[in-house]
Amino acid sequence: MLNSLIHRKKEKVQEGGSAYETWNYEYERPAASAIQELAPANNFYAEGRKVRIDQVDMTVSEIETWRFCNNCSHKELVGKEKERNNCISIWI
Repeated sequence: MLNSLIHRKKEKVQEGGSAYETWNYEYERPAASAIQELAPANNFYAEGRKVRIDQVDMTVSEIETWRFCNNCSHKELVGKEKERNNCISIWI
């Protein structure tokens, strides 16, 4: 989920009011796209706008530990399956 906040300085500021106009837009992307597109210092394009990503909120999910195989593309979440000494591709 991308939460885009756009601030634009007002030409005339009323006394006690904010000096900026603010708009809030939310965009949802599939996880496969978001991992590449919604990374810090990257640009995101939606509804004719170009938005630069400057923050990523890491508090929305717990940290997970993953194990990656050196011989194939297999990966598994640590603690969810029995640990193996051999490459899983041997068993497929």
